[in-house]
Amino acid sequence: GVWRCGSCKYRNSVDAKRCVKCGWSKPKSGPRPPGDKDKDHPGLTIVTAESFEEIVLHPDKHVFLDVSADWCGPCQQLAPVWYDLAKVLRNEKEIIIAKMDADANEKDPFYLPEDHVPVLKLFPKVDVEERKKKRKEEREKKELLGLWAPKKKTDDEDEESDSDIDDDDKTPVPYPGNWRKEVPVMLLFLKEHCGLDLNKLFSEQFEEYSEKIQLTQLLWKSLMVLLLNKPQNAERFLAMYYSDVSRWESSIIALSESSESALAEFLKENYYAKKEEEKEKTEEEKQKEEEEKKKKEEEEEKKKKEEEEK
Repeated sequence: GVWRCGSCKYRNSVDAKRCVKCGWSKPKSGPRPPGDKDKDHPGLTIVTAESFEEIVLHPDKHVFLDVSADWCGPCQQLAPVWYDLAKVLRNEKEIIIAKMDADANEKDPFYLPEDHVPVLKLFPKVDVEERKKKRKEEREKKELLGLWAPKKKTDDEDEESDSDIDDDDKTPVPYPGNWRKEVPVMLLFLKEHCGLDLNKLFSEQFEEYSEKIQLTQLLWKSLMVLLLNKPQNAERFLAMYYSDVSRWESSIIALSESSESALAEFLKENYYAKKEEEKEKTEEEKQKEEEEKKKKEEEEEKKKKEEEEK
């Protein structure tokens, strides 16, 4: 591991107490948890000053970082939302949801110059191939102008390596201050900047979510409520119903083991019976039309014969 000097940007060994280049003191760092994971919140990565470069500045990962403090009221309000976001994205291989304690860890002034908390920033992954291409173009221009001379490389060395792409290529994107700090809005933010596939994400997690909220029971109950009350605006009525279930409970069939059979009986009496009546009516009308058509054909045939006789 290494730590990056906040003064001269030099990378120092994790054991070094001061920067070997400029003498800058090593930043204060909190304890690094096992695996850098929060054991109480699935999907959440804990960042310290010591692991900042290794985790946040990793070129192959999108890192969405929350820098907060326990004493901060807005930070406390954000915490459950951040935990939910981490849980939702826990299976995403290229996106890391991370949290850093501003009190226990000294922030890198280059990437985190803010003097307030919470600070929400996305550190997008680096397109290494694109960066290499741009670097090569820049060096070729400088070479033509005589501003840069290429280093001689041995036969074992490649023309360009991943080490040429340093952490300065990671440009953080602040979370917009006028955007609500809610999971759905944050997912849209990640979709815009990371290409997060929301359709894939939702389809993968739908089964788990439906079990959590007991979706099947919820749908049965909603259907019974609508069939029994027959509101003009179904969406508005359900919003009113679920905001105060006790107010409406007396007017609906209570959910139980026999709720599905109760609904089936209700549908049989109120829906399928009407459908049968409509079906019978339709058949009668169809038969009547056929009789009228047959009668009309007979009349035309009779009329034709009369004309022939004349």
